[in-house]
Amino acid sequence: PPFHYADQPYFDKRGNWNFFVEFGRQSENWPWDKTAWPPDWKRFPEYWRIGASSRFAIMHTPIRWASVHGDARPELFYADRFGQRHLSQRDYNLNVIDISNPEAAKQYVADCRRFYETGWDEPWKGWHGPNDEYIPFGREDNYAVIENERTQGMLHLDGPKYGVMSDVMAQFYLWLAEAVKRELPGKKVAGWSYANYRLPPQKAWTYPDNYEHMHCHGESLPVLVDKKVMDYELQILKEWRARVKKPIWVYW
Repeated sequence: PPFHYADQPYFDKRGNWNFFVEFGRQSENWPWDKTAWPPDWKRFPEYWRIGASSRFAIMHTPIRWASVHGDARPELFYADRFGQRHLSQRDYNLNVIDISNPEAAKQYVADCRRFYETGWDEPWKGWHGPNDEYIPFGREDNYAVIENERTQGMLHLDGPKYGVMSDVMAQFYLWLAEAVKRELPGKKVAGWSYANYRLPPQKAWTYPDNYEHMHCHGESLPVLVDKKVMDYELQILKEWRARVKKPIWVYW
């Protein structure tokens, strides 16, 4: 039934991972007895307007790039200084798309163009792919650091781990946004700050008007009752808001 809900601070755009996936976190489901769950529990995001009411979506995507391009274009995946190519067609999270390579951005936009023109969906297979408004891209769920000649001077290895890849990721999103504006006018690029690119970049990048942003709090929201943590997280959000110059999504 209807109820009154209030929170502080208030975010216009927000998502809640606990309810987006299931009633629970860290494997502690609530209610613990699944037979007590309401039969329509998966519709909770729709009822509570969590993400489901928005055209904006972002997640680790594309999840099938290794299957689609791994054999023909291995250079789109990171090769470390030992010569190991981080490319796996079996385990998505072992992949490292080389976001320092502008060719990766070009290929992704070409894939999106093919999707819009033909309905071809191989890189996503229905998992957080383009829609009629947004083109999402999110790195694999790992903390891989891309160290090569293209990232020299852009990595922040001596700072907090959450900002090591921020500038490299920012550059990639700008490549995507510029290419999308040129080749797929009217579409928007959906990006996010996550893992080791969660902190704002240190360089003064200018985000174009066809870019929208989601920020991941990681594990911090459950402890935002601590004022020091709250102030720290809000400052990060304010910095991202100032960089993107529009409201941003808050994930978790």
